[in-house]
Amino acid sequence: FALKYDATAPRVTGASPARAPDANDWYNAPLAVTFQGNDLTSGVQACTHVTYGGPDNLTASVTGSCRDRAGNDSGVGAFGFKYDGTAPQVTNAVAVRAPDQAGWYNRPVTFAFLGTDATAGIASCPPGTYEGEDSVDASVTGVCVDKAGNRSSRPFRLRYDDTGPQAAASADRAPDANGWYNRPLSVSFSGSDSVS
Repeated sequence: FALKYDATAPRVTGASPARAPDANDWYNAPLAVTFQGNDLTSGVQACTHVTYGGPDNLTASVTGSCRDRAGNDSGVGAFGFKYDGTAPQVTNAVAVRAPDQAGWYNRPVTFAFLGTDATAGIASCPPGTYEGEDSVDASVTGVCVDKAGNRSSRPFRLRYDDTGPQAAASADRAPDANGWYNRPLSVSFSGSDSVS
């Protein structure tokens, strides 16, 4: 009487992520992992295919198993990785100098940006310079990138006016003769500025 017999469970031999890490060995978007195994008698029929999308964790892991053609299930294998799918927060902007006058900037100003990230940590928050249009409600945008490659931005308000006011002058009387004045006069000056 001929028969096929396999009472030994397969072994999980490894796991393969569907893609490389996004940045600095971190994953920042859902990750598919396929487990592999072997079975010396009946062969492997199927292994677990699992997708991880959170929570953020420095020591994230997924588990999987395999089944052989005789219906035996393997023990559980694990695949560990670093996962951070949450963008950092841009928390503050610090100007490298004080406003030029009464809270207004009248020439280009550079800002340092600060940020936080709870899981992977901040990789960089590059400085930014405002040298744009005059405005009572101007903004400079701060950008931070975490070590997992997530990026976020935030605008910070400032008042900026690098255009001088317009001045006007008027005499209190007409010239005396031929456009000339030959006795004292009063001249009044006035100015206007459309921004500040």
